[in-house]
Amino acid sequence: MNPILEKAKADGASAEEIKTIEASCVRCVHLHPAGVASGGRSYFGGVPLVPDGFRWPFSSEERRKQKVRYSEEQYLAGPLTFIAQIDLEEVSSLAGRVLPLPAEGLLLFFATPQKVDHPHTGSVGPDWLVEYLPNRCPLAPAIPPILPAEFSEKVIGESRFVLPCRGLRMSVGWSVNATLRYKLPHLSSTMESPHPHHILGGFPDTLQSPIEGCGDYLPPEGVEKLSPGDRVAAIRNDKDWVQLLQIDSDDGFDFSWLYGGRGHFMIRPQHLAALSFDKVVLVTQVT
Repeated sequence: MNPILEKAKADGASAEEIKTIEASCVRCVHLHPAGVASGGRSYFGGVPLVPDGFRWPFSSEERRKQKVRYSEEQYLAGPLTFIAQIDLEEVSSLAGRVLPLPAEGLLLFFATPQKVDHPHTGSVGPDWLVEYLPNRCPLAPAIPPILPAEFSEKVIGESRFVLPCRGLRMSVGWSVNATLRYKLPHLSSTMESPHPHHILGGFPDTLQSPIEGCGDYLPPEGVEKLSPGDRVAAIRNDKDWVQLLQIDSDDGFDFSWLYGGRGHFMIRPQHLAALSFDKVVLVTQVT
């Protein structure tokens, strides 16, 4: 049973609207913070489980320099904050197919909640890293980097990269794209988003307008061969993206995007199928 459809019917949606909603609904997994982690392999914050030789990721330029510095905007650019670890075996055991993900292994999500020099455009914005670890080798808790003493207080005070650890409970839900929600008045009263709203898969539950322009961060292949005008058009029309993970600002594990808000890790379907998580793009919105 799809609760979105049932509520839309109860709100008096027409047969055509019901048909449109039904065709647009996709499954997602709601991630609910469940207190201190207790043995499970899906959780927010803490440190990830990693293979021997793993090095904690730094912000894009910092991955090359491997040292801490300040950007021109005076935001600290150093180690990425570890946000979440998702055990794909737990996801695959849930009813319904959410995303074409492997049946086992771990997904690790890192990001900078604050602003740093952007890895792709050179502008100032968040940085990120998503890593997939198959179950092929022993894993152990990662060792966070040790920063120079003169930066420790700044890092801990304003952009901690190790957050309080909170376990996760997962439940399957439904999701409808934002464009349809704006178009059909029945959906606005039917779909009240929880707060904080963390989901794996599904459509982005945006705080502002629907997410577009992911190609600004990762342009389509071959776009560099086009004329300037055609290049702009190709990027503007590059809308074939799916949501991998949505993470809200959440006091439950002491995490917030800059000024509060919500982060959406987006990926093209062909890159997801190839497990090319280095092609993920992070889009953040604030209220």
